[in-house]
Amino acid sequence: MNYTLMNKERPILTFSTFKTEYGTTKAKNVKILEPDGLPAAYDGSIIRFIERRKAPKHRKYIRGILKQLGAEDIDGFIKVSRGASLNDTFWVRNDEEPLVWKQVSLYHNDFDENIARIAFEGGSGSLSTTTPELSVDGNYAKCWIRENEQLFLLKRGSETHGQEVFAEYYASQLAEAFCTDSVKYDLVSHHGHLANKCGIFTSEEVGFSQMTYHVENPQSVSVQEALAVMEKCGHGEHFRRMMVLDALILNIDRHLGNFGLLVNNDTLKPIGMAPVFDHNRSMLFHMDDDRFMRQNMDCLIDIYPRLMGEFNINANDMLTDEIRSDLKNLSGFAFIPHEKYNWPKVRLEKYQKFMDTQIDRILKREKLFISSFE
Repeated sequence: MNYTLMNKERPILTFSTFKTEYGTTKAKNVKILEPDGLPAAYDGSIIRFIERRKAPKHRKYIRGILKQLGAEDIDGFIKVSRGASLNDTFWVRNDEEPLVWKQVSLYHNDFDENIARIAFEGGSGSLSTTTPELSVDGNYAKCWIRENEQLFLLKRGSETHGQEVFAEYYASQLAEAFCTDSVKYDLVSHHGHLANKCGIFTSEEVGFSQMTYHVENPQSVSVQEALAVMEKCGHGEHFRRMMVLDALILNIDRHLGNFGLLVNNDTLKPIGMAPVFDHNRSMLFHMDDDRFMRQNMDCLIDIYPRLMGEFNINANDMLTDEIRSDLKNLSGFAFIPHEKYNWPKVRLEKYQKFMDTQIDRILKREKLFISSFE
């Protein structure tokens, strides 16, 4: 098969695919047409670039969808999805198909409702190919929907805990109050399942580039290195506030894939830091109400950020005079209950009290948990 990597209507790179004797898809005859047009995620391997655009197979329900659509290998994935994503405007054109961007763009074409439903709740049904579900990152069951010409992401909690949707909803309130820019989450019932709902923050003009593609070594990156990237594009303040927020909500899943840069989709130049999003693995989401109410909040152990360091030390390192002042003003912050779906009032009140303690610890540079080995 002969393909062209496109950015909207601009050819960026051409390549062909072939199968090895072991059934693995490889690329050959790779020709870069526009070096300055290559995406940040391109590391010299077009096959790896396309593979990274596929939804992870371990995400709930996605393996079955990929198999049913015949999209498990590279050629099948391109045939079904054209490699399109809602993160940017790159796509892969089969040179035998006279397609144009307008026919491929997920921002404007209708979605396959069956795929969206299966991606969200499982099951089966007849499937077509216009869907963003094949390129949505993350582990939780989720789907995109279109309402009144606007795109919204719906994301469920896990069957193990089920508390993630509440954590996302309440944590986003704190993000809205403290961070420079953040995604607002709601709680809704969709097909009988409780889910978070948020609007899209990308468009055909503005894309999202994960931080993992902007650091030297994604396997070992320091908070200071990530801060330097954001300061270079003038958004260090935004990153600093996100790190303080994560300490307040105990976000154990801030990684290089769920924060990053907004970029101009045509020039690929950074615009700034993307809105803060993805807090569902926070606020002790892994504890049911009974366990949470029994928990001594002064004896939390094994609660660490995925990025290097320790919550409160990382947060203290991010403080400026203005952030310090705003952090002090958060004392006494009260979450606003949802009109239908909520954590028990006593749980919210207990966490609010814990946040006040966290504010003091961050300001005093006191760790959340001091190991007996220190």
